[in-house]
Amino acid sequence: MAPIYQFEISKEQAEGFRKLGYNPLELKSEQGQIADLGTKGWVAIPYESIPKGIQRKGNQRMLIDPARLSYNPTIEEVGQKLDLTLRNTAKDFLEREFIGDMNWFEMLRVNLALGNTTPGIREFTAYGHILGQASKGDVKIYDASGTPISSETCKNYREDIFGVASPWRAEWLDADFKVKNGKLYVNSNHIFEDGKLIPENSRVLAKNTLMEGKTPGISLEDWLENPTAQGFPRKNIKEGSLYYRAPISDNNSVARFDADSDGAYLYCYRYPSGRYSGLGVRAVRHE
Repeated sequence: MAPIYQFEISKEQAEGFRKLGYNPLELKSEQGQIADLGTKGWVAIPYESIPKGIQRKGNQRMLIDPARLSYNPTIEEVGQKLDLTLRNTAKDFLEREFIGDMNWFEMLRVNLALGNTTPGIREFTAYGHILGQASKGDVKIYDASGTPISSETCKNYREDIFGVASPWRAEWLDADFKVKNGKLYVNSNHIFEDGKLIPENSRVLAKNTLMEGKTPGISLEDWLENPTAQGFPRKNIKEGSLYYRAPISDNNSVARFDADSDGAYLYCYRYPSGRYSGLGVRAVRHE
């Protein structure tokens, strides 16, 4: 059975749930969706064009938002019902405003309330790799409505995530690390049930995972093109300029990706309770 982790909410947030007629300890995942953000403009990736390890039974494609969550009336509705103050706090590489200043628990919960999930590391690497191919014209990708996305746009989407440039922007990923029976597990694909975030996937970290930090660095391209089945850098990865902090066994670490003018960073040891104005999240959906 997958381990269960408490979703951290404050007393004020718990009172907000009760005012709406909910008991925070009785919320189920199937009751968790509050509003639908919609997928207009999202990147659509057919499963046959991405590596194994992501496809879910019955799904045909992965939809991923090329922008981090940004404040709008739908987001406002979710914020009000979850008693969270959601607002744009930063701009990305393309001058798009996005919501930050929210911790890992809150961001995953907001995505679920919107009918989406937060990208795990395997989804994140697949998206980055395909954007790289599309930006060079090697493949053609489309948005959710079937409209082709230009190679220049794909390049811009990719630079927003990985480009070593200002401003500082970062995003939470759906991966946390817990020790069980003396082994380090990576937990992902969280749902919200009984007032808790519960990972639907909980697996021992693969033996070929690079467990040594590199500051710097590892090759971004080698990581995106040839990650482990779980999405992490391999032990034999090429050297490069990407900063990497490996998973640790403190039972209080989650994953995120950062980039700024000093470098790009894959962190697998960051505290889930951290919050910064430039730290946001993007949404993914499988349909």
